[in-house]
Amino acid sequence: MKELVLVRHGESDAEVRGLTGGWTDSELTELGWRQGMATGEKLKRMLQGRDVKVYGSDLVRAAETAKIIGRLLGSRPILREELRELNNGDAAGLTKEAARKIELPVTQPTEDWRPYPRAESWRMMTDRMFQAMGNVAREVEDAAVVVTHGSAAMAAVGWWLGIERAWERKIAFEFDLASISVLGVNRWGERTVRRLNDMSHLEQLRGERDRPGRNAREVSRKVLAEGKFLNLQVIRWIGKDGQKRQWEVAERIGGKNAVMLIAWLKPSQRLVLVRQYRPPALGSVIEFPAGIMNAGETPEQTAVRELHEETGYRGTVLDVTPPALNTPGLSDDAAYMVLLEVDETWGENLNAVARPEDGEEIEVVLVERGRMGDFVRSELSLGVQFDGKVIAYVAGMTG
Repeated sequence: MKELVLVRHGESDAEVRGLTGGWTDSELTELGWRQGMATGEKLKRMLQGRDVKVYGSDLVRAAETAKIIGRLLGSRPILREELRELNNGDAAGLTKEAARKIELPVTQPTEDWRPYPRAESWRMMTDRMFQAMGNVAREVEDAAVVVTHGSAAMAAVGWWLGIERAWERKIAFEFDLASISVLGVNRWGERTVRRLNDMSHLEQLRGERDRPGRNAREVSRKVLAEGKFLNLQVIRWIGKDGQKRQWEVAERIGGKNAVMLIAWLKPSQRLVLVRQYRPPALGSVIEFPAGIMNAGETPEQTAVRELHEETGYRGTVLDVTPPALNTPGLSDDAAYMVLLEVDETWGENLNAVARPEDGEEIEVVLVERGRMGDFVRSELSLGVQFDGKVIAYVAGMTG
């Protein structure tokens, strides 16, 4: 690992309500979300072009901050329990005043003092963080962003500098909410502190606590169920009015992109459609040919391959649109729209034979482009189901 960036989480409900820190689980406030965004934007500029992995404590306030930063850096955060703050045991979830009532007497040496019942000592937390940071270092070649907590970040700096018993040397470091600290290696191979507790990126937020946002924003996601191809998630988001809300979504596992093909034969000008059995629709649906991009494929390559597999035709790509969302109220699934032309007088296209994958039940449907409106109306009157994109295409042609 060449560079370690430590980030303390943004403001949470615990800070606003006067609760203890430690393992108290609390969500980011609106200001905390803004702090996370500002931090992520700065790191995006700082780490541009670098191979970055994002890690975070699994406590909600740190996990939400890590997810905001991860989205901006294009790196899904790896959340780990061992990156948590000092465990405050029975004081978790209590106000600071209530926690003082159960605080245990200070014992010597103080690094072994457990401040509350079932809490960690400073030595226990430091040992845990040293092991956690060692694991991160073994997994990262270039740069790691670790979103954690104040005391845990202090232990991480001690690990980086090789100060195993910092408390004996009376050494401490301060980490404010949403601060950035950068630790690196200089040209002599020495581990250095390049930046400590940097908060310059938060100047624009000074005095903006709990102000309703200008735009709606997602703050976290949680997987409710996972299948072979899809998972069900719940998204927590903040509206323009500053209120937190939830939305259930389906996500394609692996984030694979798709293509949808609008292909026609020349010279007959017939549009190539398919009638495919779709289990969720409880029957067959007339739609454009489509498919999932394989690893390393371009949209053009996928389009040519899928057209051949589903219809038997060999086509030439004319144009590709940017990916467009298919059902944004349900999923973030998107597809490139690829326009293709098929020379029906050429060799293999004279006797096209489809090669669908196992489990695909596909019938090729050819319709003259000028008769698409009549075809759709006729089929609908018979109870045939259509993909909405085909209907939209016809409406655009006749509108």
